[in-house]
Amino acid sequence: MENKDIVSATEPVMKRTIKDSVFTDLFGIPKYLIKLYRALHPEDKITEENDITDVTIKNILTDAPYNDLAFRIGDTVLLLLEQQST
Repeated sequence: MENKDIVSATEPVMKRTIKDSVFTDLFGIPKYLIKLYRALHPEDKITEENDITDVTIKNILTDAPYNDLAFRIGDTVLLLLEQQST
């Protein structure tokens, strides 16, 4: 009986997180994160780069982040999550 769910060692495995890692690495840098925030909230003219706190939850069992990207500005928490169709 053949199990099609098991991937053999010779089959290539697609890395599905490659675009996510570029996104989270880029916006993990505060100068780019403030640019993203200002693009989403152009009405906020007083928030500076040092007002942003990274609150991305790290996974305890692995080295990967638990959520894609999260940050806090004042009383507001913004979560940027990737939706996957597979």
